[in-house]
Amino acid sequence: MKDQEFISVVLYTYNNQFVIADTLRRILNFINARFINFEIIVVNDSSIDETKNEIIKFIKENDNSRITLINLAFKHGLETAICVGVDFSVGDFVIELDSPVLSFNENIIFDLYEKSCEGFDIVSLKSYKNRDSSSTFFYFLLNHFSTTKIEYDTEICSILTRRAVNGISKIKDKTKYRKILHNYSGYTKGSLTIDLDSKIKSSAGFTEKVKMASDILFSFTDIGYKINVYMTILFLAISIFIGSYSIYQYLFNEKVIAGWTTIMLFISFSFSGIFILLSIINKYFSIVLKEIRNMPQYTIESIDKN
Repeated sequence: MKDQEFISVVLYTYNNQFVIADTLRRILNFINARFINFEIIVVNDSSIDETKNEIIKFIKENDNSRITLINLAFKHGLETAICVGVDFSVGDFVIELDSPVLSFNENIIFDLYEKSCEGFDIVSLKSYKNRDSSSTFFYFLLNHFSTTKIEYDTEICSILTRRAVNGISKIKDKTKYRKILHNYSGYTKGSLTIDLDSKIKSSAGFTEKVKMASDILFSFTDIGYKINVYMTILFLAISIFIGSYSIYQYLFNEKVIAGWTTIMLFISFSFSGIFILLSIINKYFSIVLKEIRNMPQYTIESIDKN
């Protein structure tokens, strides 16, 4: 018998013209076989290939497929794009798929659903290995500088109850990073772990990865403040050394040019003060920045529905 719960599947895509139709077919067949009520929301992150046309073609060829295509006006990135789909979802359970390149059997999604029904509001699918070096470095920094004791790791997909979705939507921070928001929400969280044959690859370019990583690290950790503190200590030590050296030269070196000692002392202590003030300003600026973020989170170009 099919399950009565309403399921929303949110699928992110960017430049996946050669796999998107097959993935939609797999997801549609799986969901239709397991659930009576469902919807599939595809968020097209302003693809520059034929991804959009392939999705529209699939929708037209499959009547009553209950697929909604959301086209973003410009590339927003994975985290924001998934949030768009979740905002438009209405299901009792919401499945988040980060890529149409499925590196696992779609039937595992039902295992996530069953585990969620055991009392978990958020269930994530993780891999034992096969994370690339850049992700490893990012999670090292995130876990090392995080203000919580939670260990973050790569997640392939997640399923959330409507209660968890509503709770997370109340978190006002404009920097949306689901792994952290899932834990900040306070709802019960579980996971399933599988072994993948291939590495998990991101469709994001190097610049986009750096921007997303910096946004997350500076928003959810104290790495920026600590860097400033460490830099202040370093340059303060250098300033003290130069100041001490200047005094030594003045007392024991008869060939010192007149005024050199005064200038060096002034420069040394001035730079120490500047870096101390920058650290204080940085801390206050980071607090104020979190309070005044009122820009729209995303911009939608069009919505196509079956």
